[in-house]
Amino acid sequence: MPRKSHKKQDPVKGKPIRFVRGTYQGLEGWVDKANKASKKSGQIWVIVDDVDYKEEIHTQVLQTSIQKQHSTPSSWAEAAVEQHPKLDESITNLAFLLASFNVSSYDESSCLTLIAKEVDAFRAAGVPIKYAVDWNRPAVIKP
Repeated sequence: MPRKSHKKQDPVKGKPIRFVRGTYQGLEGWVDKANKASKKSGQIWVIVDDVDYKEEIHTQVLQTSIQKQHSTPSSWAEAAVEQHPKLDESITNLAFLLASFNVSSYDESSCLTLIAKEVDAFRAAGVPIKYAVDWNRPAVIKP
């Protein structure tokens, strides 16, 4: 029996997203509402706002490569992650790794405790403060 072939539709911009892994890491875009990928593939149709080439790219990426856009930060930590891409990338990678180990909700607090101990150890070692965080700066949200 032949496979169903789905004709690709013209893309329609849906909710805004940011790319946290893969080829488009660091860029922003939108979920494509007009095209649906199979659930088996683990991919999703997106529209990438490629600012370097000043064009929009219609493609498929892994669902683990995208996250929702930052909203207005409600804590100092959220503001720090939004304003410092390296921190955002590191936390995203750590969360991805922990999720792959199937961390239960009971173990989440032990993960946070471990991270707090590591931060305290670096502070005690005298790591110089290099970065500032402006908690009052509004989030940059694209239409």
